[in-house]
Amino acid sequence: MQISKKKKILFSLVIISCLIILSETFSYFVIQRYSNTTGNPYHPYLGWTVKTNAVRNSGTHCQHLETLSTGKISTDEEGRSITPLSYDNPDVKLVITGGSTMFGIGSTDNATTASSLLEKIIFEKKGLKAEVYNLGVSGYQSFNEMLTLHRFFKYQDADFVLAISGRNDSQYAFDEQDIRSASLINSVWDKARIINQLEERHNPVYVGLRLVGLYLRSYSYSVQLLDKTIHLIRLKYASIGQHESLKGSILKDAAQQRSDLFDNIPKRAEITSQNYSMMNTLSNENNAKFLMLLQPTTFTKKHLTNEEVKCSESRVHGPDRMSNKVLKIYESEFYKYFKTIKKSYIYHDHSEIMNNEKETAYIDMAHYNDLGALRVAQSAYGVLEPMLNDFIKNKR
Repeated sequence: MQISKKKKILFSLVIISCLIILSETFSYFVIQRYSNTTGNPYHPYLGWTVKTNAVRNSGTHCQHLETLSTGKISTDEEGRSITPLSYDNPDVKLVITGGSTMFGIGSTDNATTASSLLEKIIFEKKGLKAEVYNLGVSGYQSFNEMLTLHRFFKYQDADFVLAISGRNDSQYAFDEQDIRSASLINSVWDKARIINQLEERHNPVYVGLRLVGLYLRSYSYSVQLLDKTIHLIRLKYASIGQHESLKGSILKDAAQQRSDLFDNIPKRAEITSQNYSMMNTLSNENNAKFLMLLQPTTFTKKHLTNEEVKCSESRVHGPDRMSNKVLKIYESEFYKYFKTIKKSYIYHDHSEIMNNEKETAYIDMAHYNDLGALRVAQSAYGVLEPMLNDFIKNKR
């Protein structure tokens, strides 16, 4: 029996549709399990933001942890990580800026982020109804923090601003030597370049393909998964190649062979401090007190647990890191130089607050679990307490 041409076409379309549905379903569950499912939408001057009214994975997949973190962080209508306590008329308002550690990656849920725990501690210790606005966004460095704070003050006010950060500036300075990345990182420039090329009438075929690629990545889980896989493979092989080229050298010699990586530290650290100075000015102009707390990482903790040692190696990206060992040296030198810079703002070095912590406080080289987030919140409160006492006196 001969099948008509129309039926063949229809049958082919059904098969293709089923394959697409299976591919999309499989890709969706893989991304849901192993990646950031919400994405970070492009923003014309902030670089990127967080999706509003969304839920993001905050856990880790480091298999060396005794208990895997499988948390979820929810965002509000502003795209901010939600802090559970909310008041119509709060006694004190605080803004927290930073990267993914302040957003809450590593925490079980919104209630156990450093920002939420600080809010809770202030209420328990002082009886103050504290409203904490969590402006932390994954990947943000001081330049993004400064712009985010500027935007915040256009619409809202605060009494205190705490920047609990520093390591993202160090990481970008290491991974991206181009001085432009001290403002917006290369991935942001790449997206902006498409618009620039479109306006300047560059090769329309190339620009069109780039736009189609961005469109497909936005709407297809299969394309997203393929893009992420290619990206990880490229980084993995680049890291292996770098490691092989340094095989047989001790770590110190390896670092010396790439001494050019360290040459930009003074300039990049000074730019970082200038960004915090601008945040201080913005805060003063809006009647708020600004504090910068240099954040801790596994690289600054003297005694790591076995889990922390193994999991600090679980996030290796970039060809020059050599299993994060060279990155550790770079961060140490960056922090060391940053500490020597004369600052016009209130500054506290919190990079070693985990030194006496015997339990596992990190899920990877930078992100805190619930215990680590608690230690950060407690440390921040220790700095804030005398200022809160003065704030209470002046308010009476």
